[in-house]
Amino acid sequence: MEIFLLLEKNNMIESVPFTVNRMVNAGFTGRDQKEVKHHLDELSAKGIDVPDSTPLLYPVIPNTLSTAAQIEVYGKEKGTIKMVKV
Repeated sequence: MEIFLLLEKNNMIESVPFTVNRMVNAGFTGRDQKEVKHHLDELSAKGIDVPDSTPLLYPVIPNTLSTAAQIEVYGKEKGTIKMVKV
């Protein structure tokens, strides 16, 4: 999948093509591992299965990547959006 990134340099904006071959999401990460553990304990107390070790890497379908300013969602369920570092 090819996307175009907008790079700003010296008050100029340039569109740069970028090919995405594979994406992964790192779950249950954090700078403070005590806080990560606390969050996992909260989830576990609610009956939600938690991993034995962290972080976890989840494969992500590259076609779900968007550089759009807005996205359309369906339903009333809450979800999450992840930031991507290139």
